Amino acid sequence: MNPLLLHELHHSLSAQFTELNGAEIVADYGDWRAEYKALREAAGVIDLSFRGRICLLGNDRVRFLHGQITNDVKKTSSRRGLLCCADDGQGQNGKRPECLQPGG
Repeated sequence: MNPLLLHELHHSLSAQFTELNGAEIVADYGDWRAEYKALREAAGVIDLSFRGRICLLGNDRVRFLHGQITNDVKKTSSRRGLLCCADDGQGQNGKRPECLQPGG
């Protein structure tokens, strides 16, 4: 199992861990009601460091990615993120990638 990059931070906050697709994730911090209340009344941060990453290179990377996801990559400006969905071969939404267009 691949540990979270922020494992020690979560551990210091009394996190309980579980596994998702071979990666370690935080299950909870011991009191789900208090966690839910904090999210509803204040703010929350989600550690997504367990998610995979790919880097597309080449002149046709935007065109290629545009054909793989549900949002309009071509309209994403430099240094901006984009939430989208990725369909499988049968048109079923299964993945929730986030795309980043680096600057430069």
